[in-house]
Formats: sequence, structure tokens, C-alpha cells
Amino acid sequence: MVSDVSDLYAWQTALCFNPKALRAIEVEEGDFLKCSNTSTLWIPGEVDNYHGIIYLSGCSLTGQSEGVNGHGELMRVIFDIISSEDFSLRPRRSQIIGFFFKSNTF
Repeated sequence: MVSDVSDLYAWQTALCFNPKALRAIEVEEGDFLKCSNTSTLWIPGEVDNYHGIIYLSGCSLTGQSEGVNGHGELMRVIFDIISSEDFSLRPRRSQIIGFFFKSNTF
């Protein structure tokens, strides 16, 4: 989920989770970039339930469309809960890119 974003053209992230508590079932594209009525290129990333990471999921608008402003879901991950251990999710190597390719990494 993002909020108060301006000019978002593309993003990518890896997502870490506790594999003793969660098992990733599915990674889906969120609706945020789709609201631009422009085609998107969605990369769901590779799920590694053994190590607890979803490698480099991302999405980009295609063509000469301006970036998207506002708030919404970038992606959805469906998990099975397999124990009551720590459920925290930790994004890693996240990057957001604007239409003019201004980039922020966090």
C-alpha cells in the first residue's frame, strides 16, 4: 500500500517473511498503476518459501504515460499461516521510479 505518491511510473521490491510462520501462496498485481488506464508490465517475482523471501516483484507502466498520483495497493500477497510465530513482513531493495526516471531506493 502506498499513500500520497506522485508521478509513480514503476516500482520493485523484495519481500521477506518468516518461513516458520507463513507460506506465500500467490503474488498478485495491485490496482494502483492500473488506475492510469495504461497497460502495465507486471513481474510477480519468485517465491522462496524455504528462505522466506519473494524476490524482486515489480510493475511498470508502459509507453509514454505520465506517472500515477494518489494512494493504493502496489501488490497483494496471499499467505497460508502455518504457525503463530512472528508474522512481520520486511520489504528489501525497494525502488520507486517516476516518469522522468527520478528514482528513490529504500
